[in-house]
This record gives sequence, structure tokens and C-alpha cells, in this order.
Amino acid sequence: MSPHTAASSAAASSSSSSSSSSAPPPEDLLRTVYPSEPSLKNLTSASWARPPEVPNPALRSLGRPHVDSFNYMLGPGLLLAVADLPVVEFSLPPEVTGQEEVRVGLRVTECEIESPRTPPGAVGVKSGDHRVFPVEARQRGGTYKGKCTVR
Repeated sequence: MSPHTAASSAAASSSSSSSSSSAPPPEDLLRTVYPSEPSLKNLTSASWARPPEVPNPALRSLGRPHVDSFNYMLGPGLLLAVADLPVVEFSLPPEVTGQEEVRVGLRVTECEIESPRTPPGAVGVKSGDHRVFPVEARQRGGTYKGKCTVR
């Protein structure tokens, strides 16, 4: 009996004797099964390189959490972040004000991040359509940034 067979039979007998504890699977199940000879069956099948009629729902929704998170950040998340900002206070010296020291407080009340756009006069842009989409930014190796306005 080879060591491999002995280990497999020992694992099998220990798993059958104690059903309450979970024994590791036999080594045979952990081995990768390689074909005995090369095959082109996947390249010659009629469905090769054709997407299925019904797409895999898991693959279609793979990027959904990322997109939802980004959209939340630009909407309600940005409003919550602005509401959480403290007032910044500082004083202006008498030399600046011409009178006694003046205390100033700044509060951010609104923040808006616009959609990314190409600059006016950019080469290769259809007239009137300056929108930039995430896939374009990735393909160009650029950024997906938009103008930020704070009030």
C-alpha cells in the first residue's frame, strides 16, 4: 500500500468513525485533475466566443456596489460631510480692520461636485457634448474629476 493510499484510507476511516467532527477531505479531492491529452473542444464548439442569451446576473452586477457607493458619495454622503464640518473661527488684527480685533467665523453650508467635462475647444469633441464618462477616463489614463463649488 502506497503512502498516498494509506493516508486516504486513514482519512476516510476517521471521517466515518466520528460524524460529529469535520475531518479534512481526502487528498484525492484536493488534487487538480489535468486532461490526459490536449483538446480543442472548447474552441470548436458552436457556442465558442458567443455571449449567452441571458447574461450571468452575478457578472452583470459585479461593479454595482462601486457605482452605488460613488453615487451616494456625490449625493447624500456629500451633504452629510458638509453638515459635519465645524465652523472655522479666526481673528483679524487691528492693522487689517482699522479698529479693534474682529472675530470671523466661516461655515460651509453647501458643496457641489459637477460632472466631469472636457474643456471648451478640446480637439476631437463633438460640438456641444463635453461629457466625460468613467470608461473614457480609464482608457485615456486621465482623471474623472469635476468642478467643486463650496458655499
